[in-house]
Amino acid sequence: MSLSNNTELVSPCTRYYEWSATEGKIKWYNKEAQENVFVKLPFTFIVLDILSTVKGFSDETQGGIWSNEVRDTRKDSLTVRTKRGVMAQGVYQDIKGAVQGVRFTQSVYIAYKGDDKQLVIGNFQMSGVANSEFIEFRKNHKIYGNAIVITGSDDRTKGATKYKAPVFELKETSPETIAEAVELDKELQEYLKVYLSRNQDTSNTPSNPANQALYGDDGFTGAPPYLDEAPNAEEKWAAPDDDDPDSSVVW
Repeated sequence: MSLSNNTELVSPCTRYYEWSATEGKIKWYNKEAQENVFVKLPFTFIVLDILSTVKGFSDETQGGIWSNEVRDTRKDSLTVRTKRGVMAQGVYQDIKGAVQGVRFTQSVYIAYKGDDKQLVIGNFQMSGVANSEFIEFRKNHKIYGNAIVITGSDDRTKGATKYKAPVFELKETSPETIAEAVELDKELQEYLKVYLSRNQDTSNTPSNPANQALYGDDGFTGAPPYLDEAPNAEEKWAAPDDDDPDSSVVW
């Protein structure tokens, strides 16, 4: 930011999604209503870009942990924050051992069909089981240039803990839809170019765009919207949409 470039950086993302391992569903946080909204599956999206960040929950502050987003966790510096301020700075290898409660998170920028059935930009914050399942999915599938659908969930058990993992599948996609997504990605890259350039100034590193869009640089001011443990967030189902395409239909 400078005297001639002091405009506020606004994320083009319309919604920030995450996976609820408890419910086995996609959800997003409605700030105005202060509630988590669950989305009917299947949920279809096109990957535009993927950055990395960290999220978590601090027992000390009883609030969220978050950071800026980076392209290369081996080289790019993360600034980890709680509501009390900066906890740590450094590459991920240093952060993960120094800050209790952090979880590596893939910040997946997506194109998805909004309420009006038009393709828009969103973000899928993949932590925990969603992160690990998507990493495995990427090993065996070409994620760019195809649509991906979360068809449902698988029941899993680790010790005494029961949870649900998302099921990812590729979906047939029309050339027209891919072309629309390419145009959205061009818009996204203009935003990310500015956002990542500001990251280089570690004395004033911007927050994760998901937190900026909801709360500004002060971070969480209420129930943490990206944690299953959000104690004060009411939950509701998004209205069922009979026009949602079946996963076998060209998107």
